[in-house]
Amino acid sequence: MIQSKPTRIGGKNKVNRFRITFFIFLMNFVAGVYADPESLYGFGVFLESEGDYFRAVTEYKRYLYLYPEEPRIFECRFRIGRCYVEENDYFEAMKHFTELINTAPNLDWAQIARYSLSEVFYRQNSYQQSLHELSLLKRAHINHQRVFSIEYSEMWCHLRKKQIEEAVSVIRNGDWSQELNNVMLLENKIEELKRIPMKKPSVAGSLSAIFPGAGQLYCGRIRDSISSFLINGLFIGAIIYSANENHQSEALILGFFEISWYSANIYHAINLAYKVNENAYNRHLRYLERTWGKPYDNSVWFPD
Repeated sequence: MIQSKPTRIGGKNKVNRFRITFFIFLMNFVAGVYADPESLYGFGVFLESEGDYFRAVTEYKRYLYLYPEEPRIFECRFRIGRCYVEENDYFEAMKHFTELINTAPNLDWAQIARYSLSEVFYRQNSYQQSLHELSLLKRAHINHQRVFSIEYSEMWCHLRKKQIEEAVSVIRNGDWSQELNNVMLLENKIEELKRIPMKKPSVAGSLSAIFPGAGQLYCGRIRDSISSFLINGLFIGAIIYSANENHQSEALILGFFEISWYSANIYHAINLAYKVNENAYNRHLRYLERTWGKPYDNSVWFPD
């Protein structure tokens, strides 16, 4: 009796599903590659608005490759830089903004790119370089809203550098009445930065040198003060006890470690004073940000 061979239906189905999937992928790829410029650009903008910056950069780069003569190429270059900014890839962002500025120095997109380049420097705490880029922008012929955004960002660069007089000078030399509410109140609040109670690092260090933990107490850190006092007190007590018991070697070893703890106590008090002052200053800046807004208002430079 002849037996028929079993058919492998499941294997054929798998092969068919693979072919269908591959065909769909190939059609989508071809459709994406040969999409018209506006559809390709619009898809990139959509991905950017959704926070999918990696794929948005891919679409913008595809646009630049397929349509190098289209009018949106400069905007695509700029948007690539903005995507890198949002991804905190500042090196790539600076590279794309700089290329755009050098490629089309007389176009509006070059000015917009320079404004974003200044923002990148600001985010990296390079405030002097931010001010330099903003000063170059002010020489261009720009509208009142853009001038205000430049001057407001300049003010913040000076504040970050603790140049309070320069920040106030920017406000007084500008015409902000149309763009900002309570300009005089902002100026007064900035002046208050001069009156923030500050701890003197030299006083904190001296107090801790005289009495371990006193510098920390001066800075308002009670726990740190108690810890420093107890650790140094225990070492000093152990040294005195060892010396009285004629354990000279133990006293010398403990003295060696105590010198390290004692020096660290002074160093910590000095650093703590700087830290307390920095926190007080930044706390006031955060209040200014909440009340009047952060620098670099991009809405007046390019659409969302």
